Amino acid sequence: RVWQHVREVGVNERIWAYGLGIARGQDENFDIGEEAPDFRLPKLETVLRWPTYSDYRYIDYAEPLKLAGLLRWFVWFDGYEKAKDSAGRVRVAARADRLAPKPGEAEADFVRLSDFRGKMPVVLALGDANDWFGDRTFRVLEPMYQAYRDRVAFFRVNVTLSDNYIDIRHYFGPNPGPRRSIHATSYEHRARTAKLLYMSYPNVSYPYLLDDPAGTTRTTWRVQGDSQFVLIDVDGKVAFESGKGMG
Repeated sequence: RVWQHVREVGVNERIWAYGLGIARGQDENFDIGEEAPDFRLPKLETVLRWPTYSDYRYIDYAEPLKLAGLLRWFVWFDGYEKAKDSAGRVRVAARADRLAPKPGEAEADFVRLSDFRGKMPVVLALGDANDWFGDRTFRVLEPMYQAYRDRVAFFRVNVTLSDNYIDIRHYFGPNPGPRRSIHATSYEHRARTAKLLYMSYPNVSYPYLLDDPAGTTRTTWRVQGDSQFVLIDVDGKVAFESGKGMG
């Protein structure tokens, strides 16, 4: 009924289907009926209230040169394990200890996907905060959220690969050069970038979640492009996913 509503509201069904990402891609990442991977992610508004959060926007240019920065790129993060699915694709599975609450954390400030199993379906819009599709979903998801919020859970998940852009040539000449991206090293860092987009849509009220700096959700959910849509049924199984190649 969610997708039926989208098609009824859309002026052009074909444009809605591909623009929203609900048109099935040519290379789907999940089989229909496959169990949806669990996650436990903080809400953006929660991170913005953390004592460690600051609106001061900074980039630690030396971070990639430090040993810790190098390890972030070449070593698997603690708490993750490599595994392969039936198709032989390498994936990262979040272990149970990564999903457990940490000392001092309020469980209400986090969203655990498995909590909705047996209760209601879930719509996930996994996207990059810096790409055009991710920007557009803020507007088009709101009417659906308002219409079905009592029966369907909606979440926009920031699974961005680039939290900050750096113009390298800016420091060596007058002409701008190619943009370089830097991954967030903390939830607070990621929240600063996400806030810029989220706050520009004051009428948006559905929850906005942040993937961890290691990109666990992006990897586990096999987000191959910038964005994808996933519909999870009440049993926690993938009922629909857009796959890659939908923009």
